[in-house]
Amino acid sequence: MTPIKSRLSLNRLVVFCNGSPAYDEKFHSGVNIIRGENSSGKSTIADFIFYVLGGDFKNWKPEAAGCDGVFAEVEINGIPLTIRREITKHSMQPMAIFPDAYAKASTSASEGWLVYPYKRSAEKDNFSHYLFDLLKFPEIKTELESMLTMHQILRMLYVDQLTPPESIMRNEQYDYPSTRKSIGDLLLGVYDDSIYTNELTLREKKRLAEELTGQYKNISDTFRESKIELDLDTIRKEIKEAEAKRKELQAKIDEIIANPGFGAGVGDESEAKRFQAEYVAAKQALETLRNSIHSGEFDFEDSREFLASLESRREALANSMVTAETLGEINLTFCPKCLLPLPALKDKDACCLCNQKASKGTEKTQYLKMQQELVFQIKESRALLGDKESKLVQLKAELPVLERKCALLQSRLNDAVRTVKTERNKELDELLVDKGSTEAHIEHLYVQGKTIQVIENFRDKSLKLKAEIERLNAVISQKKKARDFHLAKAYSAIDANAGLLLKKDLNREETFSNPKNVVVDFERNSFRVNGRNQFSASSIIYLKNCIHFAIFFASVELDFFRYPRFILCDNIEDKGMEQVRSQNFQRCIVELSTACKSDHQIIFTTSMIDPTLDNTAYCVGEFYTQAKKTLKVQ
Repeated sequence: MTPIKSRLSLNRLVVFCNGSPAYDEKFHSGVNIIRGENSSGKSTIADFIFYVLGGDFKNWKPEAAGCDGVFAEVEINGIPLTIRREITKHSMQPMAIFPDAYAKASTSASEGWLVYPYKRSAEKDNFSHYLFDLLKFPEIKTELESMLTMHQILRMLYVDQLTPPESIMRNEQYDYPSTRKSIGDLLLGVYDDSIYTNELTLREKKRLAEELTGQYKNISDTFRESKIELDLDTIRKEIKEAEAKRKELQAKIDEIIANPGFGAGVGDESEAKRFQAEYVAAKQALETLRNSIHSGEFDFEDSREFLASLESRREALANSMVTAETLGEINLTFCPKCLLPLPALKDKDACCLCNQKASKGTEKTQYLKMQQELVFQIKESRALLGDKESKLVQLKAELPVLERKCALLQSRLNDAVRTVKTERNKELDELLVDKGSTEAHIEHLYVQGKTIQVIENFRDKSLKLKAEIERLNAVISQKKKARDFHLAKAYSAIDANAGLLLKKDLNREETFSNPKNVVVDFERNSFRVNGRNQFSASSIIYLKNCIHFAIFFASVELDFFRYPRFILCDNIEDKGMEQVRSQNFQRCIVELSTACKSDHQIIFTTSMIDPTLDNTAYCVGEFYTQAKKTLKVQ
């Protein structure tokens, strides 16, 4: 399994009220502490962070409901962007995204902003798709045919106060075990989208195999009951014999017509004229169809090459970014065109070629813009190519039918022309009737042969599907073994981290002092230690926070986790937590965070800030009180 390094961090949060900033604070890597008295607005800030990152939220407190909107400068896998969402009482609000830092985004009212809906439509992707792409998350469709969203992911990243203490994920009104399992598998990095794709393909192959088996049986039974020949070789032999008979009859007809003594009178020209008109119309239709096919093939090939060039450009762009990240910044000292020395830079942040000042993350921002443009072009081009291919297939399917119709009309026209000036006799009429009957029999044999070919195609497809189903089962089984290996490793790391945090707790729960086994069950939205999940309210909260941070720190340790190294916790001392116990937990989190070598971000709120952490670099903003709340609403 390829290492996946998903990273999300909040750099700045700005809340506007009546056109002015009511909250504007910068955040940093590592631990961020929002502190203050109870009811001073700390949870409101946590709700704003949850909302602006993609959560669906509408139960605003009165002070928050009066605000206009919230901005967040975030960094996703090194790419800076600014997010804007309006504050309303309605759910499923859209998101506006500016692919650059807040300083630049705040100077533009509309230009450069990309607006995405909450829900995906046939015309436009939603903001979850955009953010998933940046986070390198695969798109996941649950068993209920709904796509996972940022809101669902944030159910694990945001530990709020309103969710029941015994639930590991934020509660939802309409929630399903399959959805929770998908969230867990994704964040633990064990969700292999190829398994899901193969399982979908396998399901479809099995469905097709059942349909083909049923169709093959029904058609075969129908033919056997009607006593129709089912052997294709026999049908081909009968066609060959009928064609020989038709040629023999045609030769006799030609012999009679060629007789000098035949046909003194003038026959009826109306039949010949009718066949001629039909033949000319069919020939023109055939020519038009061939021109359409030729034009369609040229257009399809041109579109296919254009799509291939777009795919190649996207791959080259991705490779260039990987190369840049791997090699780091390369300062050129010579001009790549004239090979003369480049002048010394006036500013260390300036580009070594054009000497223009570039802000942090400019290259990644430009890459993001180019990437999104290519994604949009590729999506549109694929849709157009599919339409063109469908149209071309339909045109080509009409070609053999029209060609056979032209050949038949030409044959009938030739016969009509040869006999139009002859006096018909009994022998000729009988031959013509016999020839017509033979041609009808040939047509019937062709139709019968085509039907038999369809039956044989059913059988061949069934055999191929059976082989493909066996192959997919083997591939899925192999991939699941690899997934189960990583899942065991993930849970082992979670167990170890949770056990470490539990042992650091004050002596309040005997079970916590010797945690032999910590279990997280995403499907049931529950957790337990040593088989127990019934403790005092404050101990349940402590255990819940231990497990959340155990998952978080496991994601920092293990490369295959997709958990984006970001956690927002608003219940450090919920449900009657003792001050000394809360402060001990805060120190444990800071200690573990300091020991981490990988970049990460922790944001938590507290009304019981540990004195050793107060007024340090860990704190964000001032100490909020009833008189000085988080939102400075005028």
